[in-house]
Amino acid sequence: MPSDELFAISLTAPGGAFFYVTNQGSAYVSVIATASNTVIAAVPVGQGPWGVAVTPDGAFVYVANSDSNNVSVISTASHTVVATIGVGLGPFGFGRFIGPAVIFQFPGFLTPVANPPTVNAMKAGAAVPVKFSLGGNRGLGVIAASFPKSQQVTCSGSSPVDVVKLTLTAGHSSLGYDVATDTYTYAWKTVKAWASTCRLLALRLSDGSDHRLCSSSSRPAGQPLPAHENGGKVWMGC
Repeated sequence: MPSDELFAISLTAPGGAFFYVTNQGSAYVSVIATASNTVIAAVPVGQGPWGVAVTPDGAFVYVANSDSNNVSVISTASHTVVATIGVGLGPFGFGRFIGPAVIFQFPGFLTPVANPPTVNAMKAGAAVPVKFSLGGNRGLGVIAASFPKSQQVTCSGSSPVDVVKLTLTAGHSSLGYDVATDTYTYAWKTVKAWASTCRLLALRLSDGSDHRLCSSSSRPAGQPLPAHENGGKVWMGC
């Protein structure tokens, strides 16, 4: 095998600033700066480096040296080996590091809907923009599987009422993210058949946290309709 053959998978750290590439025949790891696409360091490791993995905080790179039966630990701050760990015969690679639990910053729902205990009134059958922020772009996998869920609940007669006038044109419920405003929008497609009922919208995020809005297409008991409104409304509130 040529001495400069690239053999193992490369990973990035920290923050995507560098690529670390194992060179199986040369017993070193190349460090590539992604900003300039140039090799900025060659880190000597054990013989036959195959696997490479980066810690979740981006502080260290672990390299499995198959022919030396050990693992080299590289500091991403200095691009030097700071520890060598003896292991069994022929270490090949790594699984995925398990990072710390991610907890989203969820300050509450954003306009045009109001947070509990306010009841949000809207037209049954419309698509309602349920907006929220998580303190940055967390991707579109932020909602837990099988959520949001909607179920019928008893209407409350003691909560304040806010009429939601902003609706979307959508054929089905969907999630989007706006980078400019750092806002997620879940287009909740209500159903015309929900008229004259109250419903709960349960939103569970992928960090395990639960958030809710209640909905109804009827007037909550004891709540008069605004003078300019009439029937066919969905009411949301908890």
